[in-house]
Amino acid sequence: TINNQQSNMKDLISKYLFSPSSNINYNFIASTYAFFSALSILLYFLETQVFISAEYQEERGNSMLKELAESTKGLYMIFIPFLPALLWSLIVRQIWKGGQSQQQQVDQKKKDD
Repeated sequence: TINNQQSNMKDLISKYLFSPSSNINYNFIASTYAFFSALSILLYFLETQVFISAEYQEERGNSMLKELAESTKGLYMIFIPFLPALLWSLIVRQIWKGGQSQQQQVDQKKKDD
């Protein structure tokens, strides 16, 4: 019975977690999450690759880049939650688009009859 309860719990979670709402545009949701995920990746890249040369620039007398590097350190962490949210939104968007195409087929059959 424990396995049966766990199975029922998994079904309920997947039903409510991945069931799209009819009045939400998941194209917009996915594109917004994609933008902020890309921003997170860009900020991480800047911190680990570009701003690492800030110490070298400071030795040459250019402290502006070092100040910029210090002020943006860890900024990518703010946007990291958008990465799993993007994956979720893509799954729900796929389900949502499947439901839309089925609804269009039903509407087309009604129109033909």
